[in-house]
Amino acid sequence: MNPDTERPESPSFDEGGSSNDICTRLNGIAGPHYTSICTLQSLERLKDLCQILPEIMAESKMPGPFESPEEHRPGYICVYEIYFKACGLTFPLPKALVCYLDALIIALPQLTPNLLRTIFRIITIAEEAGFVIGVPELNELLSMRSSLKKTGYFSAYSNANKNHLASPKQG
Repeated sequence: MNPDTERPESPSFDEGGSSNDICTRLNGIAGPHYTSICTLQSLERLKDLCQILPEIMAESKMPGPFESPEEHRPGYICVYEIYFKACGLTFPLPKALVCYLDALIIALPQLTPNLLRTIFRIITIAEEAGFVIGVPELNELLSMRSSLKKTGYFSAYSNANKNHLASPKQG
């Protein structure tokens, strides 16, 4: 992005403000994300709630005041708490998810929570049925699109004219 170009305000910002109305600032330019409200206490609660292994938590780091999903430390990724609390994210990340993101050249924090849940459901159903799911199968099942509500985020829709789960025959 050209530094002279103004970056958009956070899509979740409203005129009334919010409890977290300080945007991440980089070189004095407002970024599309708010600064993190993550605390040591919230990380500890998350660790307990999601049964995150101690060795994974030992490697986790609090975000700095100017870090955002776009600007983070080398070797680290941004992971939103909602991914654990509402989407079922665990470590290590499922191989099918990592390969799918790599094939689409999309970073994990660009997925909407609904998309992440959908991918996890597909992976789980496939595993329970004894199938190995990969990029070709996910491409067959999903149509990836840029989110209309949030620039830089992606949603997925079931591919049209595909009857993936046939209803049982009435007899």
